[in-house]
Amino acid sequence: MTQSIDGDKINHTNGDMINGDMIRDGVILAGLWAIAAIIDQAWLALDHTIPSWDPADHMIGALNYWWTLHPQHWLSGQIWDALWTLSSKYPPLLYVSTAPFLTLLGRGADQAIAVNLLYTAILVASVYGLGRVLFRAEVGLWAAGLCLLFPQFYCLRTGYYMDYPLTTLIAANSLILTLWHFSLSPPSHSPQSSLKQWLLALGFGFSFGLASLMKQTAVFFLIVPLIWVGFSALMLGIRQRRWAKLGQIVSGVAIAFLMILPWSQANWLFQISAAFNSNIKSAEIEGDPAWNTLGGWTYYWQQLPQAMSYPLLIVAIVGIITALIRFCALPPSPPSTPPPHPTHPLLWLALFLLPTYAIWSAIANKDSRYILPWLSWWSVLLAYGLLSFPPKWRRVKWITVAIATLMMLLNLFPLGGNWGRAIATRLAPGAYQLPYMGEPWPHREVIDEIIATQPYQIANIGVLPSTPEINQHNFTLEGNRHHFQVYARRMGRDRDYLERDRRSLSWFLSVTAPNLNHHEESSRQRQRQMLDDIKESGDFIRQRVWTLPDSSRLLLFRRKTLPVEVSPLDNPITDVLYDPEKLDAVLSLFGSKPTQAATTGATVAIQPMKVQLDGLNLPKQVPPGQPVPITYTWSGSWSMLHDGVVLLSWQRQGTPAPNLASCPPDACWLHDHPIGLGTLYPQMIQANQAIAAPRSPDLNPLQPFTVTEHTAMLPPASLEPGRYRLTATYLNSTTGETYDLAVPASELRISANAQAQAAPELDWITQFRQAAQQLPLGIDALNQVFEDLERINLYDPVQAYTQQAEVILKARLQRQPDNVADVYGLVLAHALQRDVEGAIATLEQAAQLDAENPYVHAQLGFVRLYAGRPWAAQQSLDRAIALDPTVPEIQILNAVAALMRGNLWQAWNRFQS
Repeated sequence: MTQSIDGDKINHTNGDMINGDMIRDGVILAGLWAIAAIIDQAWLALDHTIPSWDPADHMIGALNYWWTLHPQHWLSGQIWDALWTLSSKYPPLLYVSTAPFLTLLGRGADQAIAVNLLYTAILVASVYGLGRVLFRAEVGLWAAGLCLLFPQFYCLRTGYYMDYPLTTLIAANSLILTLWHFSLSPPSHSPQSSLKQWLLALGFGFSFGLASLMKQTAVFFLIVPLIWVGFSALMLGIRQRRWAKLGQIVSGVAIAFLMILPWSQANWLFQISAAFNSNIKSAEIEGDPAWNTLGGWTYYWQQLPQAMSYPLLIVAIVGIITALIRFCALPPSPPSTPPPHPTHPLLWLALFLLPTYAIWSAIANKDSRYILPWLSWWSVLLAYGLLSFPPKWRRVKWITVAIATLMMLLNLFPLGGNWGRAIATRLAPGAYQLPYMGEPWPHREVIDEIIATQPYQIANIGVLPSTPEINQHNFTLEGNRHHFQVYARRMGRDRDYLERDRRSLSWFLSVTAPNLNHHEESSRQRQRQMLDDIKESGDFIRQRVWTLPDSSRLLLFRRKTLPVEVSPLDNPITDVLYDPEKLDAVLSLFGSKPTQAATTGATVAIQPMKVQLDGLNLPKQVPPGQPVPITYTWSGSWSMLHDGVVLLSWQRQGTPAPNLASCPPDACWLHDHPIGLGTLYPQMIQANQAIAAPRSPDLNPLQPFTVTEHTAMLPPASLEPGRYRLTATYLNSTTGETYDLAVPASELRISANAQAQAAPELDWITQFRQAAQQLPLGIDALNQVFEDLERINLYDPVQAYTQQAEVILKARLQRQPDNVADVYGLVLAHALQRDVEGAIATLEQAAQLDAENPYVHAQLGFVRLYAGRPWAAQQSLDRAIALDPTVPEIQILNAVAALMRGNLWQAWNRFQS
């Protein structure tokens, strides 16, 4: 036995934590958890605040996963793809673990935050175990209690962040890794010991995988201890031919890698961009101290009092110093005494603490939340310090904990008045977080107002300010709670797009005298300019005004003429025959097959009403190459309208009818689009997903409606003058059914002498096809393509246009497979949906049709690299270089292909050239 720093004997348990005291300790830990849960839930019950940016953004993700994991989708065949692609920026574990709480408790913010009860239990148990293994049970109990008293912990427990759950999983990882590492000394060759070590190693791999699925930064907290134990295992294998230890740790890491691989493989390209934006760009905006400054290396040290409070930190450090003095005064242990641990407990803790501090100090973007997991190790160290005082000072730890408990209550609840606040803020700076008990914010009323105006469509709100209470995230959150029917996006961020933003959205929110202290002056100017443009344009009306709790006013603006207007039609047959209970299974199908409806005494077949074009309103004559305002009026049953796209060809009179087969640019143009311009409810819950929002029980798919579209089309500039008429075909995107539509008598004259007409923004499909025409023109054009598509992605909140464009382009290509423009459009549609296999297949077709274009071969090479096929990519890149060896981007892709094939020397030479 060796002697601890405080003079107490360390029990040699070899990591075995099962003894007679475990039941007593378990009761104490359960009591600590229950007290924390009561405090958290009491605070949440009093608080009426609205989630700010990050919590609201994460809650949106939780709602997406809640609906995707709904039992009705389990057999859909699409749930596994959604599991990895619903969240591109962050791994999905927080959202997945929150889904059961939303199912059981409801879809509110407090119900999502309830998941922290689970993670608090993990934290309490893990910290207790870590303290017990490293020192003794008493240290573990005190460490668990201290965790609940850390200001940063109790402030984040009542919020919805990834950092607190990550902290608990890192604590669990630390415990399992410690158990495994310490179970190896003294070495035991018994089958039971070997099995235990393997189970611990595999358990570590599983827990490490969970932590990585919570947040990518998990590796920063464990990488150095893993390297340490991995190197030790390697040396043990080399020196003593004992390779089991190395095999165990490699197996554990392999399990973690396999767990994170599906999500990483689906989102690695987005992670590169996210890493830049969240680290370098955010650090520049927030003015964080750089790694090469003293402030950068003292930042987190200065945050310690805020994270743990002055009393706990100072008193515990004094206790540790006292223990060190006593340790130095003691005679050394006999050299023959075998050490109970392969690494001294304090050195083992330092192996976690010091590298973590160094890594996060070197990272540009700094926030006390980012390094939160290291507090679990601090809790063990502080507990050890509090228990290291001499016996006559034993009251010190209880007095310290009593002060910390009082500070927690003063920080969280309106107790003690100004004196209480002054004491709490001095001893625990930055932790004063009283619940907001004022008037509720009107987010729900705003969403209800929009849905009442457009009950059959999804809507997108342009939010001008971005404050903690009024921002795009918490309005999207509220809209998603209403069956994913309303979304919000921040507008006015780019001066070059202010006019386009205003013309592209129908709803805007602004605040009089918003709190924009965190915004730069240029951002404030853009928001004020856009608000003035909305008021002065004459296109908008002020729909409603709310007085906010801070006495400012929230203004909701609506476009006078909405792009899409939907009205139900009377249908006596379906009104009489429709029986939701008997037709539920049939009415869930949006198709055109006859359905059976039960009546009193008879069974009658109901055929969904086919779509027809009832009205067409457009100018008499327009010049080529300019947008043309046009209004279409459609009618039909809801299912046929919702699932319908229309293939519209405007053809010069005197030429053969195109019948979907051809449309020469000098005699024809297309205006294909989905009925309702992609807004008819329900749509996909999020971009690039196959899971649709829940169908409203009040919306009968057989009920007929009229849909009026106010939009614009774009005749090409090369169009010959003449009179043009419309031919139209209906296509059901679900069933594949097609039929020709009768077109009202109407014609449009194209004349170079005609005046251009004022027109709304082009529909998303037309804009998409315009962008796709630039795809084969090289890197510079490609940058503009994605810049334009980035705007469309803001305006179409679920990016339904990508799926609708795919349906339209496939229909066109069936009749005209050699239309290279449509092939490039289909490539872009696949790429935007992250359909790698579809993009590769379509790019191969484009490479055959446009074989002399080096850029198409380069694009094919890039997508093959993205899919992890460097040998196939090399063939495409070789062809691209043979056609044009001067393009630097192709040379870079060539070097990357060599690197992915493992040819480092060739990759280096290519990068150098």
